[in-house]
Amino acid sequence: MKTLRPLVLVFGVLLTLLACKLPGASKSYPESEAGLKQLATDLAAASDSDAAKMGRDLALEDPGAFFTATFGAENAAKVSADYSAEVPKLGTIGGFFKAAQLKGKTEILIEKHTSPDDDESNALQEAAIRAMQKPIPIYTINCVEPGKTIGSSLWSFAYVDGKFRYIGKLKGLKPGASPIDELSKKDVKEALGGN
Repeated sequence: MKTLRPLVLVFGVLLTLLACKLPGASKSYPESEAGLKQLATDLAAASDSDAAKMGRDLALEDPGAFFTATFGAENAAKVSADYSAEVPKLGTIGGFFKAAQLKGKTEILIEKHTSPDDDESNALQEAAIRAMQKPIPIYTINCVEPGKTIGSSLWSFAYVDGKFRYIGKLKGLKPGASPIDELSKKDVKEALGGN
């Protein structure tokens, strides 16, 4: 019996180590810009099958409850339909990173938005922050060419239930949204020649 205990202990440690090395094994990311950057970096480096699993894991577990708590019942209904149409696409999120890399956009920048006056946010994010009854930070992932600040963007993410989650583009909170509303306010100002 005494010799069996060390063998069981060694076997348990080996199983734990093996589980950590398996593709798609759960990894935690801290609630910070650095945490989301690491998640995005891991997604960019993942195999297609691992990226698909990681992408599906970004879905909100209970979108209705999250949207209601964050935006109120009326606004929750406005964003839920768009969100349910976007969730099936999360399994293909690896394609976003692969396409960016093929275009030389290998640097990942993260933006954290907490104010509707944030020039780095887009008009959809501004409307979402204004509509929040329970304010939370939302994030954008940008893949850019090294040294640049404008590239391909993926938004919006939030830290929900101890994990980063994709919460959608939130178009339902800005009726009549156009493609220009998807550009950061800073980029729109620069394009129009403003300061």
